[in-house]
Amino acid sequence: MKKHFRRFRKDNKGVTLVLAIVAIAFVGVLGSAILSAAATNYRLKIMDKYSKNTFYSADSITEEIHTGLGIMCYKSLEEAYDYAASNLGKYSVTGGVVTMNRYNNEMVNKSMKEKYYYIIGKKIFGESFNTADKDSAIKYFNTLITKPEKAKVVGYSSIDVDAASYTYTFKDVAIRYLEDKKEPYYSTIKIDIKITYPDIDIDFIADEKEWKAYFNYCLIAEDKIEIGASPESRGIVDVYGGMYSGGNVDVFSGSSLTLQNGLLLNGQLKVPSVLVSQGDINLPGGSSASVLKAGDGSIWCNGITAGGDGGRGDVLYTSNQARTYVADDLSLNGDDCNITIKGKYLGFGRNNANTSDPTGKASTSSAIIVNGRNCTLDMTDINYLLLAGKAYVKLTDDSSYVTGDSMGLKGNQEIYLVPSGYLKKKQDSSDGTYVANPTSKPENVAIDLSSFFAYRLGLLTTTGYVEKKDANNKTYYYLDFVNNDAQNEYVKCIAQNGYLEGLFNTKGLSYTNDDIVEMNAIKATIEMGLARFFDKNTEIKIASGATVYTSGTLLQVTKESGYSSTSILGTNMEYSSVLNASTNAANKYKLIKSFLALDDTVDYTDFPENVTIDGSIHKIEFDTSNNPVLLTPYERTINKEKLDTLEENIIHNENGTIAAVITSKAEGQSGSYTIPNGVTNGVVLGYGVDIVVNSNFEGLIITDGKITVKGSARVTTGTNNRAELTLDVYKDVAQYFNAFQETSDTNKLDEVEMNQLLNFSEWRKNENVDYN
Repeated sequence: MKKHFRRFRKDNKGVTLVLAIVAIAFVGVLGSAILSAAATNYRLKIMDKYSKNTFYSADSITEEIHTGLGIMCYKSLEEAYDYAASNLGKYSVTGGVVTMNRYNNEMVNKSMKEKYYYIIGKKIFGESFNTADKDSAIKYFNTLITKPEKAKVVGYSSIDVDAASYTYTFKDVAIRYLEDKKEPYYSTIKIDIKITYPDIDIDFIADEKEWKAYFNYCLIAEDKIEIGASPESRGIVDVYGGMYSGGNVDVFSGSSLTLQNGLLLNGQLKVPSVLVSQGDINLPGGSSASVLKAGDGSIWCNGITAGGDGGRGDVLYTSNQARTYVADDLSLNGDDCNITIKGKYLGFGRNNANTSDPTGKASTSSAIIVNGRNCTLDMTDINYLLLAGKAYVKLTDDSSYVTGDSMGLKGNQEIYLVPSGYLKKKQDSSDGTYVANPTSKPENVAIDLSSFFAYRLGLLTTTGYVEKKDANNKTYYYLDFVNNDAQNEYVKCIAQNGYLEGLFNTKGLSYTNDDIVEMNAIKATIEMGLARFFDKNTEIKIASGATVYTSGTLLQVTKESGYSSTSILGTNMEYSSVLNASTNAANKYKLIKSFLALDDTVDYTDFPENVTIDGSIHKIEFDTSNNPVLLTPYERTINKEKLDTLEENIIHNENGTIAAVITSKAEGQSGSYTIPNGVTNGVVLGYGVDIVVNSNFEGLIITDGKITVKGSARVTTGTNNRAELTLDVYKDVAQYFNAFQETSDTNKLDEVEMNQLLNFSEWRKNENVDYN
């Protein structure tokens, strides 16, 4: 064996070669296997890469669809809200009776959900709203894909429609994506798409606290309103609806302003006409009269002045349903003024100034003042009259004398002067025995009223008189009464036959014939004074059956014995009655100047902590002195902070309808904007500009400047002010109105998450699609 083994070793050269070849062959086979495995692995990786690339691209496509559907859902939710909100104030006609629709929150939210469901359906399935129409739905889904050549929705198996929950669920929606390589790779994803209404409820009724009373107004001017400001622009202006002025309302010579009996909607619903003014209604007249006419609406103002400087102003009421609230006076300053007041007249300004008050505070006292000659004041159709103040004799800007009259007639003011018989010269004076009243030499006057009947009746103060100087430095000596009641008693002694004698008897005092002679002499002086200002046809009459509350006496001018004379109208002058009626009316005026609407049947003798306007409760804010802080109507209506950022005009003017925001910041914009010819309706908002109207207009004009109406025009409250501002084309105008701003409750819409509207679920990859 060893020998054999040796031989084997002698021949090992060939074995080595064989072993090498075998080794090489093994390595080659192993390498081939490794390379084959590597190639296969590489090929698998490439396939997986392509597959994953396709999947992720398809995923991005679903994101596109998800985003597109989400945006559509949000917009549909907003449209549904606008629809529900805009229907809150619409009216309906049932059995010939027209009412404003008032809904509870449940009803309005249901309306919003139904509208949302309907909007979604029409956007996906088209105008036919056929939920069985797969082609329309697939077509809509594919509009959301930005690369339709590489991906598309190819179908879905079914749709579940649940109108009760306002939900659409699309089952097995198939999306296929094509990768454009040498060899096409496809991925198909199936998902379920659910579109539903979010789990929210909007408090629409509380949301109405945004105050929308201005919908019933056609003119709102923060500065003032002018009717016919020049001879060429004079005309007849009829207003149907509301108008507000932050200053005066001026009706110039030859022009008239008529507050018609209300706006008829569909021939039935009335929006009452109302004029609210922070200032006075001025009817100055001129070559022709200025005229104010009123139907069954209401007027709220600081004062009414008819005529002046030779001009005539007329006020003509045509309805016993009219209501007039005046903080100061109704003044007839021009000659030949013709005033007819009907319904309720409340002059509610009052003060407690007495005759010796240094200023008299005339601006806070409501009376009727007749300064013009030959004027006629007819109040025989008055059913309620409040005159809480008294007439004043104005001597200078800082000095007045309060009379005892709530009806002040020029010519009867001498009744309050100390009779000249009691103004005697001082012993060292070289003047005559008596001194005229007034006098330019007060240093020579000595007054003793102890024998005067008013003094003996206890109506006067200890001194009995008060001195007042006029602008020409003349000194007037007026009787100084112990209180308002005493002053009223004195007037009755002069004007009412037998009253003087009865008052002496009531007080257990004796009167003399000299007292009667003196009383009649004063009366004759007054009648002669009145005769200088009133002709034989002049009458000042007040209805004898009216409810009358006055602080002072009312003098009527009647035709007797061929000349005008005075008589006393019986009045209710109890302080508490006048005080309560005055306070109630004054508080109402404060509120309506801010809110433009008011329930006139509510008693506001105590100023409220909140007020209800058209069913909505508004809380009143008070300052540290407990005075109410009330916004102006412009501030309530307009978002001034937002408007202050606008630097160009917004004007939509199509087919006679305008929606515009005019700002003084716009380049080239003057201080005035005239509504273009041909425009008949719409909404115009001014900021820092005056607005001019020179033809018929229906809608709303609101500005922080003034509004001028030129020529003859019919200005009407727009019946669709709210609807117009909610249309898409007007949204850039509506954004500046507070009524269309989001409130704390409508902010719920912004808080809605995407997954509350839209849900993608049941993702499956690379499944067969067969929806034939």
